Amino acid sequence: MNCKDCSLLLLDYHFDTLEPGERAQVDEHLESCEACRATLARLESSVPDQLSWPDEAPPADLSAKALERVGTELSRVPTLDMPVVRTPRAAARPAKRSPVRLAIKAVAACLLIGVAGWGWSMHHRRVALAASIDGQHTLSPGSLATLRAQV
Repeated sequence: MNCKDCSLLLLDYHFDTLEPGERAQVDEHLESCEACRATLARLESSVPDQLSWPDEAPPADLSAKALERVGTELSRVPTLDMPVVRTPRAAARPAKRSPVRLAIKAVAACLLIGVAGWGWSMHHRRVALAASIDGQHTLSPGSLATLRAQV
């Protein structure tokens, strides 16, 4: 293990959340690397060991006090004496974007592009076939206009 890999694992090492194999590799590297040991020492002195903090339950009346405080704050908010205007539900709610609808639209777009490409291809095949029947192997702008006039 190199110093870069070790430095990425030092925080997990500090909180003892490494797998046993990784922890053994970090221990082995720390035995031979003074710089990583110094980094770990700085980390341990600056990051509190949160896993060792005792679990304290919140006060039993915390929710009652919070609700009371919210009620008093809401009573301070000035009210406007205006009628409530309700909007129709369809206008108030944005349109649903169903994945099924999106898939149907995507398939329809692909079919449209495919049919247009097929039509374009068939048109050019018909023009090429007509040109080969007439004995022309290449199409010039004049012969193309002639073929269009005949079709």
